[in-house]
Amino acid sequence: MITYLILTNEKNFFSNTIKLVLSTIVTAFFIFLFTTSNSYSIDCDASYPVTAAKPGQCDLTNSGSTVSAGATITIGMPESWQVKAGNNSSSLTNNGTINFDGNPQGVFVGVGLTLGTLSNTGSMTSSSQQMIHNEGTLGTLSNTGSMTSSSTQMIHNAGTITFFNNSGTLNSNGSSETISNAGTITRMRHTGTLVNFEFTNFGGGTIQTLENNDPNLAIVGNNPINYEIIVDSTSDYGKYDANNAIGPITFSINNTSTLENGTYANVISNVTDIDLQGEEGGTYNNCSWSLTNDGADVWSLVVTNCSAVGDGGGDGGGGDGSSGDGAEALPDPTTNSSVTDFAKSNNKSQKHNIKKANNISRMSLLFSVYFDFNIADNNNIDFKSNDPMFASLGQELGTKISNKSNKKFDINNWNQWSEGSISTNKIGDTFNSSSIEIDSSNLSFGIDKKINDNEVQGFAFQYGQSDTEIGSNSGSIDSKNYNISTYRLRMLSNNNFISGLAGVGTVENDIIRKDGANTLNGSRDGENIFSSITVGKNVNKDGFNIIPNVRLDLGYTQLDAYNENGTNALAYDDESFKNLMVSSGVRVDNMIKFKNSNVKPFALLEYGLDLSSSSSTKMNYISDTSTIYTYDSPSDEDHSITSEIGFDFDAKDNLNLSTSYRRMQAKNQQMDALKFALILKSKSGTDFAMNFDTSDTVGAGFNVAKTVSGFDLGFNLDQKFDDNYDPEAKLSLSRKF
Repeated sequence: MITYLILTNEKNFFSNTIKLVLSTIVTAFFIFLFTTSNSYSIDCDASYPVTAAKPGQCDLTNSGSTVSAGATITIGMPESWQVKAGNNSSSLTNNGTINFDGNPQGVFVGVGLTLGTLSNTGSMTSSSQQMIHNEGTLGTLSNTGSMTSSSTQMIHNAGTITFFNNSGTLNSNGSSETISNAGTITRMRHTGTLVNFEFTNFGGGTIQTLENNDPNLAIVGNNPINYEIIVDSTSDYGKYDANNAIGPITFSINNTSTLENGTYANVISNVTDIDLQGEEGGTYNNCSWSLTNDGADVWSLVVTNCSAVGDGGGDGGGGDGSSGDGAEALPDPTTNSSVTDFAKSNNKSQKHNIKKANNISRMSLLFSVYFDFNIADNNNIDFKSNDPMFASLGQELGTKISNKSNKKFDINNWNQWSEGSISTNKIGDTFNSSSIEIDSSNLSFGIDKKINDNEVQGFAFQYGQSDTEIGSNSGSIDSKNYNISTYRLRMLSNNNFISGLAGVGTVENDIIRKDGANTLNGSRDGENIFSSITVGKNVNKDGFNIIPNVRLDLGYTQLDAYNENGTNALAYDDESFKNLMVSSGVRVDNMIKFKNSNVKPFALLEYGLDLSSSSSTKMNYISDTSTIYTYDSPSDEDHSITSEIGFDFDAKDNLNLSTSYRRMQAKNQQMDALKFALILKSKSGTDFAMNFDTSDTVGAGFNVAKTVSGFDLGFNLDQKFDDNYDPEAKLSLSRKF
């Protein structure tokens, strides 16, 4: 029953009466709701005082939830605290007491969602199936209080926990698994206490770096990739038992440790010398250390040559430099030449890939192919590469000379073509960066046709591979690119023309960065879009085609975030690259006709100005997500001169030879590219092809193909100009049904 005392005068009597009626109705509604429903929901994004009532199911939003010291919150709802989509800055801070009463999950983070911080300085208890269940991303999970659970699992991670810091108590109270990891824990620091615990890391579970000073730590499943011992004194230090764990593990000393001369027994157990890495030791502050095998794969830490008691400095003999409480600050990576050289090389590599995507030689032949019919038809090239994908594409799409048609080129139908190129791009040393060399191979194939009297439309697929070497031994970026594009040429009045190309693609990068004796690696994918437009004029003068033109090239590449693996590993944020290139040049060619053949020499000279903007590389140490570093690569504005010379030779559909050499010269940079192909078809129906390959080891090949009674007979000879490479000869017989 609700009683209201109202003091009023006649003037306000009517309005207050209405307010009384409405208040009574609303109050009665909420009494009914809260006493009859088991699925109510209230706003839990608030600070709860000591007198807080029992809340219902709580939606975590960007304002966060805080339980004040002394307050007790008891929730009996499934997924008691849950992150809602679009609230990736949400947080849950408990300074009081939270009781999860029989729920399937207490704190729940779904797939694709992020809980920025979950901090417990008070007490959290649960009899639910899982106290904390993460399928998305949990930025920082920090426990300096106590967590007690009699549920199946106290903490279950199937997503990513960036930093798990436990300096409090985790008490499983008899439950089967205290910590169950089937996802990724980037960094875990354990300086607290585990009671009646079981720590599992099964299936695809990965623990990147584990820092520990618990003398009773064991993991069931996969070993952590990097294990860092925390040593507080000769009697207080971490021990790790891998009796029920498998996989390689790298041992090092956490940089918050204090070392003294002596032997620290049984620091790691049940790890074989094959799986254990880092046992040779190193230096830490003013001490030397190593591991010794005491037998039965039990290892002890031996510390010598300490001139005084260590103070927690040093590099841990190869530790990842994790910054924890009291840790010495890690160096700024933007002052590390291996990091800055990688950032600059990454910028150059992505720009190179965009240039190759925008440069399809077929487009420069469209005038001759469709508007001057005295030219060889298709540019078929036999390509060799050590990359299986590249070799397969070259074999299946560009090199089956036994299937080459005898028919004349038909401008009214779709015409197939293929082309390839091999190039080397060298960027010299400067005062603040190492040299960069980019070796690349590209294969393109497509179709085009004349869609009306003045226009040609085409489609192309490109596959490219490039190897970017940084300095003499500073790392590399191996890229694979898959692009699809469409292009068009339109002839205007007075032999003016406009042509354009637009496409999209994907890029896959395998990265190695070397920092002194430390090697770090990772893989990074991305997408790109690119386009080019050319405006020019075709002038015929004394039998020569003179084609002046102006060209604009655009490109945009977006690379995904990725983490390195190794010591002092870095995490890189998403990164974008914007390319802008303007150029102007002239191409000259001349068709020389003989009785049964044609030869077309050509030359090109071009001036280019690169106006690409600088890119920003954002990074942080995996062991320290709180400090973000930014490195801005220098602006790429540069002038360049490009020249190309070559010729096409065609003899009555029996012989087609195409070759060219291209050279680009800029300040501290040069690029050389070579193309060569030979197709020969005898009157008896036998095809001969010769190829030249400089993608890895310089070499050449010779192919013969003949069709006999419906069977394809082939002979192939490959020779690499390398003393360690033996010639290969192959004979094949096949038939298509």
